Amino acid sequence: MERYLNTYNKVISDYLTLIQGEIDLSNPIELNRARFDIRLVFTCSIFYIQQSGETSKSSVTENAVSWYCSRYGNKSFFFLSLKTSDKYLLQIVDKHLSQAPHEPVSIISLYENLLGLEGIIAKEGIIVNSGKNYRNKLGSYFTPPELARSSTNKCLGLYIRNNLDNDLSSTLSNCKIVDFSCGAGIFLIKAIKEITTLLSEKGFTKKEIQKVVRGTAQNIYGCDVDRIALELALLNVLEQAQSPDLYEAISPNFTFGNFLLHTGKEENNTTKLRTLRDGFIYHEHLALDINKFPNFDIILGNPPWEKIRFEEKKFLDLHSGLLEGINFKGERKKVLTNLQNSNPVFYEYIEEFKAQIDNSKTQIKNNKEFALSSHGELNTYALFTELASSRMAKNAVVGLILKSAIGTSPANKKLFNHLVEKKKIDVFSDFVNKKKIFAIDSRERFCLLILSSTPNNVISVSMNLQNVSQLHEDSQLKLKKDDIWILSPNTGMLPNISSPNELRLLLKIGRKNSIFDKRFPEVKFGRIVHFTNHSDWIIKGAKPNYIPIYEGKFIHQFNGRFAGFNGMSDASKYKSKSMARELNQTELNNPDIIPESRFYIESDKWGKLSRKYGTPEYMLSWRSLTSPTNQRTCIATILPFVPASQSVQFLTSDLRSLLLLCGLFNSFTFDFLVRKMISGIDLTQTVIKQIPVPPIDSLSKTITIEKESYKLSEFIELSTRALLTEDSRLTKLKTETVINFSKNFRSKEYLRLALESAIMYCYQINIDDAQLILSDFTSINENQVAIILKYLTTHLK
Repeated sequence: MERYLNTYNKVISDYLTLIQGEIDLSNPIELNRARFDIRLVFTCSIFYIQQSGETSKSSVTENAVSWYCSRYGNKSFFFLSLKTSDKYLLQIVDKHLSQAPHEPVSIISLYENLLGLEGIIAKEGIIVNSGKNYRNKLGSYFTPPELARSSTNKCLGLYIRNNLDNDLSSTLSNCKIVDFSCGAGIFLIKAIKEITTLLSEKGFTKKEIQKVVRGTAQNIYGCDVDRIALELALLNVLEQAQSPDLYEAISPNFTFGNFLLHTGKEENNTTKLRTLRDGFIYHEHLALDINKFPNFDIILGNPPWEKIRFEEKKFLDLHSGLLEGINFKGERKKVLTNLQNSNPVFYEYIEEFKAQIDNSKTQIKNNKEFALSSHGELNTYALFTELASSRMAKNAVVGLILKSAIGTSPANKKLFNHLVEKKKIDVFSDFVNKKKIFAIDSRERFCLLILSSTPNNVISVSMNLQNVSQLHEDSQLKLKKDDIWILSPNTGMLPNISSPNELRLLLKIGRKNSIFDKRFPEVKFGRIVHFTNHSDWIIKGAKPNYIPIYEGKFIHQFNGRFAGFNGMSDASKYKSKSMARELNQTELNNPDIIPESRFYIESDKWGKLSRKYGTPEYMLSWRSLTSPTNQRTCIATILPFVPASQSVQFLTSDLRSLLLLCGLFNSFTFDFLVRKMISGIDLTQTVIKQIPVPPIDSLSKTITIEKESYKLSEFIELSTRALLTEDSRLTKLKTETVINFSKNFRSKEYLRLALESAIMYCYQINIDDAQLILSDFTSINENQVAIILKYLTTHLK
């Protein structure tokens, strides 16, 4: 594949260089058209080479024209495209393909990679951007073949079980199968393959199988906003079904357009193609009349996982090198302002692009088809899920690869709660992307969600899968609707449970304890300063009347002086993804040394932003950006009430509550519960509010530790004060009582372990469950576990 990608790079560079004297490539419409044409001709050529076994190294495109006509007819899209393409582009493709050794490749995989290569008109001339901006714009993350096969296999099996009373061959021949965002058709061809394999295993003859497969092919549907990918899907289905003669019969089943945009009067394909070539994905001309679609028996796919919004940095990176070295919104504003004068055509295109996205968002939010999934910021995977659910025929099955947030994030609770209430969910299999199943962030979570028209009283749930093979293991947890509401009483979403023992423990804790929201209704949550939204009031470096902004990386457990930009150069502070440095022991020994900030906010603006909190002296702060796979997920401390960025969440309350909560937040028990409830990498107040916390009567119990007796609430408060890192801003918290209390323990480590045991006792945790909780953390050793269990055993006697 690498050879073809290198060849494609050369084609892009040569063609754009050739035409830039005749076409103004600083006009994004002209540039987008040229890019589309290059990708179209190259894809047509490679598909022809792969399918025909072409060995000639000259006139590939000319031979391809004849082949497409003879195989699919003179109305096929690739045939007509090659016939009308720029002759100079054809010559350049022929030239470079004649120099590239032909090799077998997956056309689906190759096309995915082509989407990541775009010609950019930069200061130094034409360059090929190997980023993924275009693919990101489409929201396209092409599905690994094994994942597509396994998920299709499970859906097909469920569909057959839902239709046991019918003849198998007629059931499969007449089964309407669709992918509403089909890309190059991987799910559709996997459906044909799985049907073929199934019939073969059932003893059908080759002739009988071919008859069923031809029937199936004529009942396969696809839709996509990428016209090239859509044609690949159609041709891949025909080739998999060994039925290229069905091109004209099947092509009406493959619809070009954006399935999320709906209209009563659909534009013709010529207008749609012109709009796509101009670079639009969300545009009124790409809207579809979805009433023409039937209900379907099997709905498959991996719909886009994107938020529908204009992202100027990604947009400008895709169309120019204007933002090279620019990372902040204020600086980008200046670039756009200058662009209005230097390149008004480009500026007008940006305005039109933004307007079309805004119009699309308004239409989607006003569309009753999306009544459950269009709240807040629009996520495409949720919108596609609701459409799929509403397009199910009797005994139908839906199998979609989605972000796991569809079942775990409160942002999707209306849709997910509806699916649970209607008993549509059959399977929810969650993956963590550690093994890079998808070529995206390893922290990203995704799932296979299977819905069924046949009601399900129990949902089969698997969490934390890492390999596709695990989809077929009998490791699912069985959850009833009532169980979900005990586990997540505020949202009704799925927690991150890995085993039956974890499920049992979480149900036990959920039944015995109040949730945070009810136990501490008076607290005020916050995340005030936003580097982008408040950029007009934020500066780099200290200045009179400006206050330093705290960042999440500055804090650790019981420690508000963990790291900072102390002594670092501006180049290190302000580079992309800059890292603060940990304060060394010498610095920590001086309680007056605090983390040095790199950003500062105008004091008057801070006063206005924080007004609703009154004048609290302290706040409980925790790192917002985290992960359930980190050594510790909840990292919290007490700070003076100061400006903090969006990477810090905080709450304010009376001091005793803050101290109690600081001890609680930093405990393994609370952290364990957070790990099971957090969705994504943002520990928000929504997550915190439904974490079970010990009731008041539990905190009033008395324990004896190191021969001293304490009420649990008193012990947790004293422990928190003693464990807080020495900090001149918190001097008032370190009283004589706290100092004497600390002397009862041989070290701070022993005090931490005693605190862990006390909090477990508050939660009514027994020894077995304590071991289950502690086994979730790699940061604790066997000796520490033994000390906690020893303390806990004493409490339980």
